[in-house]
Amino acid sequence: MVNTTARKTPATPQLTMAGRHTEATPGQALATIARQAVELLSGPDVPLLKECGNPE
Repeated sequence: MVNTTARKTPATPQLTMAGRHTEATPGQALATIARQAVELLSGPDVPLLKECGNPE
């Protein structure tokens, strides 16, 4: 599911006078999140990921 969603068109940030602005449909927002998940879960920082010890 993550790979399928990551293949869709992501949100496109725009530079404005007020700073960064991003308009996105829900599908574009999910595609952006999925792409970031792929990067995180396959990148060099994977060994740094840990399960939280807090049961709550």
